[in-house]
Amino acid sequence: MSVDLYSGWTHSCEYCYVPQTLKVDRKKIHENVIPEKDSLKRFKTDADEMAKAQDDHEILFSFSCDPYPEIEAEKNITRQAMEILKKNKLRFTILTKAGTRAVKGFDLLKGYDKASFGATLFFTPKKTQINGNQMQHQSKIVSMQSSRPRRWA
Repeated sequence: MSVDLYSGWTHSCEYCYVPQTLKVDRKKIHENVIPEKDSLKRFKTDADEMAKAQDDHEILFSFSCDPYPEIEAEKNITRQAMEILKKNKLRFTILTKAGTRAVKGFDLLKGYDKASFGATLFFTPKKTQINGNQMQHQSKIVSMQSSRPRRWA
């Protein structure tokens, strides 16, 4: 099961499959990142139902957006969703390209063994940088180093 709390993203990855899958203009989808309408309300309902049914399927953040766009710092939608999952004792994985922006949520993972973290690193033979941005590459490495489970315990 996956959840996309936002629509749009700011990563302009050459290899991205989402514009073609969603049949949207690649350029347009990068211009406007917004929260999905009523996403937290719907998410809470689904999480409550999963907990009640003792459904242990892993929930993945996210497949067609990033759970940590720049506006997450203001909106805290991903953070609230993680809190809902913890309250319901559900398993989840954060999948992101946001680098150190994701570190903000690591405090919620402390002592919670049903959560994991993944970050995308992409190399091509012709490039030494990821997506043309070396700083983004470093940020992702820092987030992965910070996500080590021993730091959550």
